[in-house]
Amino acid sequence: MSGIIDGRRWLENRLAHLQAQLQDDAGLSDDNRKAIETEIAELKAELASSRRRFRRFIFWGGRPTGM
Repeated sequence: MSGIIDGRRWLENRLAHLQAQLQDDAGLSDDNRKAIETEIAELKAELASSRRRFRRFIFWGGRPTGM
């Protein structure tokens, strides 16, 4: 199904793209570098959060938590 977005894969691809931009810093201004580094930190936090949610889903078997 081409219409479904895999959020984790998108995050990983975006993170790789931003890290490549930092490696090839031809013409990056300080503001752009800071913005990229900030987004990288946010992406890493989101990936860590998604891993925790997945482990929690596996542990609880996808059952509702009762809320």
